[in-house]
Amino acid sequence: MSIPVINIQPFYTGDQTKKELVAQQINRACEATGFFCITGYPMPQPPIEEAFNVARQFFDLPLEEKLKIGVPPGNAYHGYTAIANSASLAKTMHGEAPPDLREYFYIGKDNISEQDDYYQTDLASYFFAPNPWPDRPPNFKSIINKYFKQMELLSADLMRLFAIALGLSESFFDSKVDKHGSHLILINYPEQDQRPLPGQLRASPHTDFGTLTIVCQNSEQGGLQILNKDDEWLNIEYIPKSFVINIGDLMARWTNDRWTSTLHRVVNPPSEVAFLSRRQSFAYFHQPNYNIQIECLKGCFDENHPIKYSPIISGENYRDKISKMKKLETQ
Repeated sequence: MSIPVINIQPFYTGDQTKKELVAQQINRACEATGFFCITGYPMPQPPIEEAFNVARQFFDLPLEEKLKIGVPPGNAYHGYTAIANSASLAKTMHGEAPPDLREYFYIGKDNISEQDDYYQTDLASYFFAPNPWPDRPPNFKSIINKYFKQMELLSADLMRLFAIALGLSESFFDSKVDKHGSHLILINYPEQDQRPLPGQLRASPHTDFGTLTIVCQNSEQGGLQILNKDDEWLNIEYIPKSFVINIGDLMARWTNDRWTSTLHRVVNPPSEVAFLSRRQSFAYFHQPNYNIQIECLKGCFDENHPIKYSPIISGENYRDKISKMKKLETQ
């Protein structure tokens, strides 16, 4: 296994010593590669199975039906994007590659309060745009929202573990993520009945924008890889009832690069099984409240590790990255 496997169940016992032992493992993983796998999260299996099943039913719909909820004009990516219709993720790293071989459905938090001014600003539109839900399958919205809620809970717990790992109070991040602008992307990597173009992958090399990402994947070949510090691509193997966690660019910046935002990709399956290797994954991209200031955390700098980055506003940083990405997609 190329990344640590960490059982976070002791965090839920309430025992401070056990919490700190889990946090220490997380800190070592975040410093080494920024990737780790967690087990022991008390989430019942049915919501995961239901979500994967209903997502598969959606992706099996005719293309013209899925395109009815395609990404509308505006600031967000909420909605459906067809296979090879978006720019390669390599462009976010100033690279060039053919379009990625994936289709996906992208949502943000649902049922946003129209009475709360926080959700009505221009900057808020990058995070809280309406979600265009499909008519079929009929239970799609309720099941995916249930999964989204579980990821909200898990990400809040992980941020508390992060706080302990960084020598902060457990509740340090609570007020910074209570109105988070996170997104969930349901991804379908179809069977490959044609040879990919040179340099074409299921998802080309990239890093993530936010604080952390929670990935739930199936076992099909042609999966996630990370680039280690020796410039070697390592497979992230499938472990049942687990989640893969990785650090995003914003958390790396928050920690003054003490924690690593690692380049990763999704490769094609071996040619001899490509026509059978349909793959699904869910990625939950956690973003803190859009109006908080991100500045180097206490304990992440000293005379040997000077502060690298000036303070930024979380939402403005995300807006700039998304705007740049949209421009690249038109080039």
